[in-house]
Amino acid sequence: MFYVEPSQFRIILTHEQNGIHGIFQLVLFVIVHRIIIIIIILILIIIILIILIIIIIIIIIIILIIIIIIIIIIIIIIIIIIIITIIIIISSSTTIIIIIIINIIIIIIIIIMYRGVSCI
Repeated sequence: MFYVEPSQFRIILTHEQNGIHGIFQLVLFVIVHRIIIIIIILILIIIILIILIIIIIIIIIIILIIIIIIIIIIIIIIIIIIIITIIIIISSSTTIIIIIIINIIIIIIIIIMYRGVSCI
């Protein structure tokens, strides 16, 4: 007597009931059933791999976006620092120019006062 219980089916065949033909049917059924299970498992593995690949791609894209944002922020900070240093240089040079002009005016006033005093 052959007894096979694949998942939800129960098939009991005896040599007396079905003969050799029944035994071959039973063996064929078991083989086909196992092949179907293997195909389903392979399909599930492929689906899981595809999902994992999609998740990895999404993570890589997120990491790239974060890196790009960090690079943009660093570039903006560098540009701001350059602008601030240029403004400081310009403002300091203007103060130097203003100080030089004030000194020239003071020197001119001193010269005029000296000539005026010497004229008297």
